Order: sequence, then C-alpha cells, then structure tokens
Amino acid sequence: GDPEVACSESSNTTHQFRTDFPRPDMVVSCLSDGVQVEIHITEKGFNGVLYVKGHSKDEQCRRVVTLPSDSVPRTEIFKVNFGTCGLIHVNGQASFVLVIQKHPKLVTYKAQAYHIKCVYTTGEQNVTLGFNVSMLTTAGTIANTGPPPTCSMRIVTHTGQEINSAEIGDNLMLQVDVQPSSIYGGFARSCVAKTMEDSVENEYIVTDENGCATDPSIFGEWDYNPETQSLLAGFNAFKFPSSDNIRFQCNIRVCFGKCQPVNCR
Repeated sequence: GDPEVACSESSNTTHQFRTDFPRPDMVVSCLSDGVQVEIHITEKGFNGVLYVKGHSKDEQCRRVVTLPSDSVPRTEIFKVNFGTCGLIHVNGQASFVLVIQKHPKLVTYKAQAYHIKCVYTTGEQNVTLGFNVSMLTTAGTIANTGPPPTCSMRIVTHTGQEINSAEIGDNLMLQVDVQPSSIYGGFARSCVAKTMEDSVENEYIVTDENGCATDPSIFGEWDYNPETQSLLAGFNAFKFPSSDNIRFQCNIRVCFGKCQPVNCR
C-alpha cells in the first residue's frame, strides 16, 4: 500500500500463530511444609521464567530458567512453602497457579498457566484398641490418602512407656497419635469402653461427643503433649464385673495442622 496513507499486508501473505503447545510432564508432591512441582522441560534453548501467578516479582516465588540451544531435557524443581507466595491451606486444600513464561521478560501467547492443587485428607475416623486386664495390645491403625493420616492408639505409663500387662487400679494413659504429625492434628471424642458379656456388648462412655470426660474420676480429660505431639488421657485400669476384656473406641477428628483445643471446664 501507499506508506503515506497506510501499510497493509500483501494479499498472499498469512501468519498463523501456533497455540497447541504441548503440556510439559509435571509431578506434584504434597509435602508437610508446602507444595512441590517437578517440571520436565524438553524444549531446547528454553529461556523463560517459572512463577506463581500474582507474585512474579517475588524472588521466593519465581525461577529464571535458561538452557543452551543444544540442551538435553531437564527437570526443574519448583517448590512453594506454606505462608509464602499466597499459599495457604483452607479446609485441607492448598493451591496456586503456576505460570510457565517462555520469554525472559514478556508474557506472550506461548506462556502457559496451570492450576496446582493439593488435597490433604481430613475428617473423622474411628480407632479401636482392644486389651485384656493382664495383656494390652494395639488392635490396628487406619489410613486415608495423600499423604495419608494414620491414627493409632496405645496404652502407656506416665513416663511414656508402652505396657503389655496391667492390674486393676494401675495408673495408665490412653495415647492417640495422628501421623504424619508435621501435617495433621487430632481431636478425640465419643470414646467408649466396651466388652462382650454372654454375646451382649456392654459399653461405658468415657468421653462425650464434645471431647469432654463424662466422669474424670474414671477417665480424665484429653490433653495435647507438644513434645510427643500426642493426645493423652489418664485413667486407672478398670474392667466390667463379668469380663476381663475391654476395648476402647474413639472417634478421631483429623485436622490440617493443630485442632482447636476443647474447653471442658
């Protein structure tokens, strides 16, 4: 066209921009202190930036990646810690948007954004511990998914030593652990002492649905031990009149982080 009026493309010239860029292989790891993404970069001569959307200028939230033109595939590990880059956990979920910018300074049509999400399983689980007055053994554990919280119960002395025998009146503690403790916390409620007598199950509620002791002289309140990160409740060994076997069953509320303490007073 006439440069004094306007410039126009030749009628036989067309530009088609590619928009079907393949997604790189990525592996997301849900960790106790944050979320980690492994990004497998196969593009030779990659020259760009990885960053959390909304935090492109924060050095904790960005990574400059420059590869030579003859580079081999490379895996970049991009980790975001909780409390940084806007990453927090809400109801057991943590997420952010990862931007893969394929230009060192500009966001072009080649840039890609991915919603990275981790779900930490919380909720309620029942844990059961069976024991005989003379022999105390752990019945089992429960687990969920990713990374799974595992709840377990055991009977210990006040020094923390697990015991394998007891007599009526022995000063003991029921201990509940939720692992991994760096991610999860626990809250015990609806705890019941049970036994079978003549094919009939008898039970005695020791902790109510609010997590409070029904009779502290029989079974005490639950306390959190910050050193062992365990829940502990003290009691003196007891049994039902016609049976030497007792099972403890508790409903454990699994929380992301520490559970709110219960005020039973």
